[in-house]
Amino acid sequence: MKPLIPPIAFVDADVLIALDDGGILVKLFKMPFQAMTTDFIAGECQTMNLSDLVRRGLKIKKLTGAQIKMLQAIRAQHRGLSVPDISLILKAKENNALMLSNDGALKRLARSMGLECHGADWLLDQMIQMGLARKERRKYILIKMGRQDAE
Repeated sequence: MKPLIPPIAFVDADVLIALDDGGILVKLFKMPFQAMTTDFIAGECQTMNLSDLVRRGLKIKKLTGAQIKMLQAIRAQHRGLSVPDISLILKAKENNALMLSNDGALKRLARSMGLECHGADWLLDQMIQMGLARKERRKYILIKMGRQDAE
């Protein structure tokens, strides 16, 4: 019997950075989905070792010519979102994938387009449920991720 192919999650730079700051980035690659991002998002991760992330399993996807045109049309209507942000939505939509971002405006647009979208807090809670992170360290990790209102 063929193993089930895990679902796909397209990950924004802000989530990668938050997980790295929280000391749990490596746990992303133990989640039951294939972590992916776009080449535009990868360009925002200059402070991270992208080759190490790719070695661990991060897949970096490029937009097609048609998607570039769609990106330009969406950008004209949503000036508050960056090109990398919109690239993430387009690739997540193409792959019927989960989208992970901490950007409120990006999540609102993604949800309006029918995508399931969550942030780093939700991802941390999933890691705790799976036993990849300890519940008693949740507040500490959230603070390290930059959440001063951590509970």
